[in-house]
Amino acid sequence: EARAASSLQHPNICTIYDVDEADGKPFIAMELLEGETLRDRLGPGPLKIDALLDLGIEIADALEAAHARGILHRDIKPANIFVTRRGEAKLLDFGLAKQASGDGGAAGDTEGMTAIAEEHLTSPGSALGTVAYMSPEQARGETLDARSDVFSCGAVLYEMATGRQPFAGNTSAVIFEAILNRSPVSPVQLRPELPEELNQIVNTALEKDRDLRYQSSSELKAHLKRLKRNSDSAQSGKAPVAPPAAPAPSSRRRWKGLTIAAALVLAAGAGAWWMLRGRSTRASGGGGGQTTIAILPFQNLSGDASLDYLRIALPDEIATTLSYIPTLAIRPFASTQKYSQGNLDPQAAGRELQVADVLTGHFQKEGDQLRLTLEVIDTGSNRLLWRDASSAAASNLIGLREQLASRLRQGLFPLLGGAAGAGVGATLPKNAEAYDLYLRSRPATSDLQANAEATAMLERSVGLDPDYAPAWAALSNRYYYAGSAGNLDAYPKAVAAAERASALDPNLSEPTQYLIVIATERGDLEHAYGRARDFLRRRPGDPRAHFTLSYVLRYAGLLDEAARECESALAADPHSRDLRSCGIAYTQLGRYDRARDFLRLDSGAQWSKAREADILLKEGKREEAAALGLSTGWRPVLMDPAKSREERDRVAAAQERTAMTSPDSEAQFMTGGFLAWAGYPDAALRLLRRAVERNYLCVPAMDKDPFFDSVRKTPEFAAIREEALTRQKEFVARREAAKP
Repeated sequence: EARAASSLQHPNICTIYDVDEADGKPFIAMELLEGETLRDRLGPGPLKIDALLDLGIEIADALEAAHARGILHRDIKPANIFVTRRGEAKLLDFGLAKQASGDGGAAGDTEGMTAIAEEHLTSPGSALGTVAYMSPEQARGETLDARSDVFSCGAVLYEMATGRQPFAGNTSAVIFEAILNRSPVSPVQLRPELPEELNQIVNTALEKDRDLRYQSSSELKAHLKRLKRNSDSAQSGKAPVAPPAAPAPSSRRRWKGLTIAAALVLAAGAGAWWMLRGRSTRASGGGGGQTTIAILPFQNLSGDASLDYLRIALPDEIATTLSYIPTLAIRPFASTQKYSQGNLDPQAAGRELQVADVLTGHFQKEGDQLRLTLEVIDTGSNRLLWRDASSAAASNLIGLREQLASRLRQGLFPLLGGAAGAGVGATLPKNAEAYDLYLRSRPATSDLQANAEATAMLERSVGLDPDYAPAWAALSNRYYYAGSAGNLDAYPKAVAAAERASALDPNLSEPTQYLIVIATERGDLEHAYGRARDFLRRRPGDPRAHFTLSYVLRYAGLLDEAARECESALAADPHSRDLRSCGIAYTQLGRYDRARDFLRLDSGAQWSKAREADILLKEGKREEAAALGLSTGWRPVLMDPAKSREERDRVAAAQERTAMTSPDSEAQFMTGGFLAWAGYPDAALRLLRRAVERNYLCVPAMDKDPFFDSVRKTPEFAAIREEALTRQKEFVARREAAKP
């Protein structure tokens, strides 16, 4: 005990000053404490909430210090907690303490449990108290970690809140059975005036499955401190309340308890709202009521290059888990990949990405174990908000994922404005090989070869594990890339995979977005609009939801509305490369400078260069457009007057055929416009009619786009325009009729 405790210097741990021997007898010189044990303090009954929170925070803080040194107490109980005359907690008696690394195994724990059982036979009062605070894993004689002390601390909190032990019985066997198999009566049922948040804290600490429990004493402490802050705010800021009409004597105490509980719950809600409001204000310039976070690539500290795929795959998995918080905006991983080098400054990255928080991490393989450490940094204050470590066998990535998801829900979700239960119903991977293939596919780029390789991995993955929604969503995205590159057979596969993912998990955002985009490109505007509005209703601050709605509105020709949604998406995520597509809406509105702002979000891409060339041509700057240096594609041929008419005709005919068979109606509209500019009016009108027939209804662009100047006065153009206008009016009328 002396060796363990003397290494700990903490205001809430009894200090050991010296260990020596006198006259052949060993002695310990320790701190003089005046007061009483918590066991004595609980004699008259449960504690007041303020005293309970103060002591609970101090006990958790002491355990955090011990655990940081690798020391487990293993005997947390009221008799081993001293309360000084000043009301401060002091943790005593490290007699059962062991180092957490290596020697806290089943054999040693079984010996300790046997000693306790023997003590129970001769002294039921003292032994019963110790047995009643054991964790399930301690009762089973399993290897212990810090979460065992968290359980015991939860049992102490329960008794401070209710005046009763959570697990009671006349014999050790009865108590062991209750600890292993029975849930205690919820504290609020025994004492109705308790805040519901305290009720949840105690119940979480007493989870029998240690993976569902608080994963560290620091997590437990953070939740207790948050409740204390909200409770203090309620007491200092609550308005006077007129006393209720005199209740019957028997109900007076209950009425008072309900009033206090209601006040605390309202105050807790108000405190959380103000906290999140402040965080969102820093991130978004004062609006949106949303928290923003960027997840940066992780660092591989093991030096094992075969694990490098986890640098992107693990952050991607965390982003998927956090996506179940509807009020959280997560920066797309494409925006954060440039921070993949070491020695990054999280605060500087957060400021550049304009987010409230930054999540960083590193992992290391130690033997057959993979250890992952995560940190969340507040961008404004550079303060560490949350830190956690998970570990599992390197061959058990599913186990690591489950542990990580549990800790995120219990520890990080509440800090980011989400409920701890959010996402609990999400599909889980079941096959180790399938999950490994899914993770290995995540870092692959969208170029043809890498996309094909990722697609093959994902097809194998869903074949082995057909019920894991994220794998189907990722496969849908890969099929969509292939379809965009000309493989038309891939589009139906993209739809089928997205529908499968959405059916397995309706709350997963990616397949919802894919289905809306594909439905829009195919001309099913009414269906796409309904889903896009529902998507935005469920996730009002998600930039993807705003962008997806803008996509539908652009195809419907409602360009002003589309532009407003683009601005909302940009305000929520100023760095998303996906928003480059908004440049089309502004180009069609004739607002070329604003269009360029969106194209610059992905300025190095060939697609963005082609759109910039279009703008230059519309501005009459043919030479500058040609000088843009498009190294591939068909446009340079039609832009070069030196090319022969025969060669130009061949290229124009090939492009008409390709565009006519494209599943994307916007491709027909844009190719038609360029062919009209290049001197192929018949092909342009055929493509324009095909686009309108498939509900690309951009009447404003048809009226203003310089590309159509050569055909705008033809009767056929007028008929196509009239058809587009009629369809647009019908869409707007159905949209208005569908409003609640």
